[in-house]
Amino acid sequence: MNTLTIDIGGTNIKYGVMNASAELLFSNEIPTLAHLGGPMLLKRICDLIDGIPYPFNQIGISASGQINSQTGTVIFATDSIPNFTGCNIKQTISDHTGKEVRVENDVNCAVLGEARYGVGDKSGNIIMLTIGTGIGGGIMINDTLYTGSSYSAGEFGHMITHPGGKPCTCGHRGCYEQYASTTALLKEVQSLMPEVKNGRQIMTLYSEENMVIVELVTKWCKEIAIGLASLIHAFNPGTVILGGGIMANERLLMIVKEELHNMLIPSFQHITLNKPKLNNDAGLYGAYSLFKQEEE
Repeated sequence: MNTLTIDIGGTNIKYGVMNASAELLFSNEIPTLAHLGGPMLLKRICDLIDGIPYPFNQIGISASGQINSQTGTVIFATDSIPNFTGCNIKQTISDHTGKEVRVENDVNCAVLGEARYGVGDKSGNIIMLTIGTGIGGGIMINDTLYTGSSYSAGEFGHMITHPGGKPCTCGHRGCYEQYASTTALLKEVQSLMPEVKNGRQIMTLYSEENMVIVELVTKWCKEIAIGLASLIHAFNPGTVILGGGIMANERLLMIVKEELHNMLIPSFQHITLNKPKLNNDAGLYGAYSLFKQEEE
């Protein structure tokens, strides 16, 4: 049985067909064109599905935003995809194809994919953070995806780590992502070096041992560790996965590990901190796993 897997991101829609052995038969991507809004996005996905060159029996979808996985509805999405909130992805795609459709949040799919086919963890207890524009999270407890009482667990970016601190897009102050996201790092860098435009430039300067950048990045890694320490003490995972383009740098991961070591009580020191193994395909494998979970 083949599964069509679709990963809806703010920039690109990645898609592929996987067989019953979890082999990715093919994959491709198209621009999301998020500015056109949620309803047009769903039309683009329907058009995309019509052109799939492989047969498939079911459709698994990884989507940004808070997702009601039972109804397949977007509970809440930011303005990065206008009018996405309230869209029923599952019904729209199912009505168009006549296939069974399952939908889950993108970071939830990523941690599910990594748990099944990537980094994994023998205890089945994993938390994953994606460090990017904000900070998203996914949680596996005893090898089961945990989504909370209203399908919204894992909003790690809105933990308050600095009470009364910087204002956040959520309306509160001092949220984790205002200090530990890539956006937060870029703002700190631009306050001193306005010519720097993105994370790629930051990492180039970091590799060149620019002392201003080295100091800011080291401080930023400590902010990541501060939030991680709280999450680790709360969830007691066996593995933490740090995703996001800038975290692919081994030096940064090592700094976070060193900072974290000094923040954890002894009985939590066994934690393994890893980069994603599946990289950009984690969402596709997670979308595939939405069907496999019930078979295990």
